[in-house]
Amino acid sequence: AVAAKKHRVKFLRMFNSGAVNNTVLVKNGAAGASRFKAVLAPNTGQGMNLIGCNWELSTNTALVVNLGILGTVAVTVLYEDV
Repeated sequence: AVAAKKHRVKFLRMFNSGAVNNTVLVKNGAAGASRFKAVLAPNTGQGMNLIGCNWELSTNTALVVNLGILGTVAVTVLYEDV
């Protein structure tokens, strides 16, 4: 996170390249509640276009991704600092 700024998330994409299902949680900071949750099957993904509705994180807070199990999940985030 950038000091005295917050991330405005416009797009999220998650892809599970692992061999088993994996749960992906996206949160506003480490202690934040889960904002998005998806169970991704092997070699599948999910994209979320938030342009127009934008998700703004709290000031000075990082976007946090947690996985349900150890695995290989790629997460792409398009955002701007405001």
